[in-house]
Amino acid sequence: MTSDDKYLIERQYDDLLVSEGEMLFEKNAVIDFSQPEKHLFVFVIHDNEDWEVEIMKPFTKIQKSTCSCLFYKKNNICRHILAALFYIRNIRSSKIKPKAEPKNTKVQTLNIPSLLQHVEREELIRFVKQYARDNAAFALQLKIHFARKVDMSDNKDKYKVILDSIIKPYTGKTRPTLHVIKAFLSVSEEFLGQLQDCLALQSYQESLHILETVMYKFTYVRHYYGMDSQAFSMQNKAWHDAAFSFFKKNLPFQLKNQLISFLIELTFVSFYRFTDVTSNTVFILAGVLKGKTKTEFIKRLEDHIDHLNPDEKIMVLALMCFLCEKIPDSLNQKINAQGFLWIPFLNDLRTLGVLHLAAGNIQKLLSSGNKKDKELYSYLFEIYCTREQWNEALDVAMSVYTTSGELKNITDFILLVGDKNWTQTYVRKAEKWFAGTPELSKITITRFYFSTNSWQKLWDYILFYEDEELLMMYDHELPSSFEAETELLYKKILQNHYTLQPNDSSYLMLEKICRHFDNVKMIPMKKRILNFLEQKFAERTDFIKRIKTLR
Repeated sequence: MTSDDKYLIERQYDDLLVSEGEMLFEKNAVIDFSQPEKHLFVFVIHDNEDWEVEIMKPFTKIQKSTCSCLFYKKNNICRHILAALFYIRNIRSSKIKPKAEPKNTKVQTLNIPSLLQHVEREELIRFVKQYARDNAAFALQLKIHFARKVDMSDNKDKYKVILDSIIKPYTGKTRPTLHVIKAFLSVSEEFLGQLQDCLALQSYQESLHILETVMYKFTYVRHYYGMDSQAFSMQNKAWHDAAFSFFKKNLPFQLKNQLISFLIELTFVSFYRFTDVTSNTVFILAGVLKGKTKTEFIKRLEDHIDHLNPDEKIMVLALMCFLCEKIPDSLNQKINAQGFLWIPFLNDLRTLGVLHLAAGNIQKLLSSGNKKDKELYSYLFEIYCTREQWNEALDVAMSVYTTSGELKNITDFILLVGDKNWTQTYVRKAEKWFAGTPELSKITITRFYFSTNSWQKLWDYILFYEDEELLMMYDHELPSSFEAETELLYKKILQNHYTLQPNDSSYLMLEKICRHFDNVKMIPMKKRILNFLEQKFAERTDFIKRIKTLR
């Protein structure tokens, strides 16, 4: 390297990294710089957060550099190192002397960085050893933080030793204090972070050691001391998510099989609990098990179900259906047993996205006459809608409405098929339902038309029966285009009634209708109808006098 190109960073490194490093340098990202030794340069570079860079003998063939960022750990170079090199080049080219820190330099503030710069390495090691002997908490943190840097004959042992030192195996005689349980959760969370770091660095074997050892111990401790704890529940989900994330990586075949074997065996240990239908070993394994391994696992699960508590049994039955992509014949006896809790089972199937597997079972329950449960109809309705079996979905919705008066499925159905399809096709199918169910009340039918905005159907129904009670229920709700027809129908009803029954009952009907007009603010129509009656029955003086009192 000649003296001219000695400091030419641009020739030595990737163009993109050089550009990013130069931008950091120009943005004054170097927020701290020191030179504790002649050939050692130490920087703190701010790039979203602070990164520590060390460069030994820069711009030489034996240059060594490190950075605390993740990119450096994966690539042995990063933009922070290049920003530091630009800084050094600038110092040297401008003849500015760096702020060297000779050993006799007096510091302004006593803090950890200044202490570490002034202490000898051997002296620091002696202190750490002594303090670890005297302080168990410090020793534990030391082991936790640096365990994955130590290679042992069985690397799982180092994590097991740490965890067992916090909580001993359960004996039933003593219970750890709340402080100890919190400490365990803290350590578990720390190891979870280390596992994710290892995965990011593609240290798959070490990350698997952490997962197997810590997840196993966590499951054990949760069973005995944390089943009702939200903190344990959150970490339980986090550990299962971590296990699931392994299968998104390009794992070597041997490690993948090792992980599968671990999850299978964890499923059947006595202290493993199923409390979340999507955070458990069966859910994770459903996407990876194949062939003989899958068949054997299903058989073991089937035998294992009888050892679970009732809530877990329902969840595992749903998980087995998810795993098999059907409801196996061998499970039907358990599912169809007397007293089986269908609703939690169907909820789990829905969460797993396989509710449709239970369509046949729901139909059988409903047709047997033993289970006229509105919720079961709703599940069946959901299945048909998912499959776009609209005729079947409407049958279910109509059945629910005519038996319970519940309109939710009807309104959901209209939203799904659209107003045009509803008006042109499905409202006629609903009418056939009414025709085939003569015991339905008028109110049930008119409420249906009203709730589905089937205005013409509603009006035709009211007009057919000439029922003043139905007319008063909906006259003020109908669109304005029906106003003239509404008035004509009132006149017809009142005229016919008074013609056939010229007595008090006719007057009482009129009085009731007038009160209704007052209540719903239909005063103009009231006046027109009274004028009509006065003209029609002008010769009946007593009736006319009574009409005048209603104005």
